[in-house]
Amino acid sequence: MRRASVKWAIPFERGSELGWFQAFAATVTLVLRTPSVLWERDVFRGRMGPSLMYALIVESAAFVWVGLAPLALSPGRLAAGIAWAAFVAVAVASCVVFFAAGATQVVLWAFGAARLPTEQTLRLRAYAATPYILGLVPFGTLVAIPWAFVLEAKVLARAHNCSAPVAWLAALAPRALDVLVIAYFVLTARR
Repeated sequence: MRRASVKWAIPFERGSELGWFQAFAATVTLVLRTPSVLWERDVFRGRMGPSLMYALIVESAAFVWVGLAPLALSPGRLAAGIAWAAFVAVAVASCVVFFAAGATQVVLWAFGAARLPTEQTLRLRAYAATPYILGLVPFGTLVAIPWAFVLEAKVLARAHNCSAPVAWLAALAPRALDVLVIAYFVLTARR
């Protein structure tokens, strides 16, 4: 597996050179401003670690407000609520990152369109999840979910060289899990 050249690498992959926060901010800006970078650059090749960390950070943002919902019911427990929010965000995002890549790959396999291994699909999905950073803003997840869905479908169609309907179905599979997980935590937060 060849590595992408430094010129074409995703900035987060060069975090040790640029500084992790600067590399994260540069990647978010790059993907949100010019999403075509995900299929123009060779993002599905390279190390798995940085893309997993990136996915965990951006997908955790989508679940922060879900974890903070119990604070509205009991504002006297601020520290516990913040700790709970962090736990929920990271725990749910960890499950979503791996399940989403697996669900996406299963749909691609079912239609005979999986041209890349699951690990490379996970890397593609990690960077296509960038809009989830909007989850840090109240109700930002409502914008992030469809934006990430469209971005992921386009990336999958180009990277796996499959038809648009198959890519849309593959991108839709993890969205169903996202909706179920969010609904579960919202409904159980009131207990």
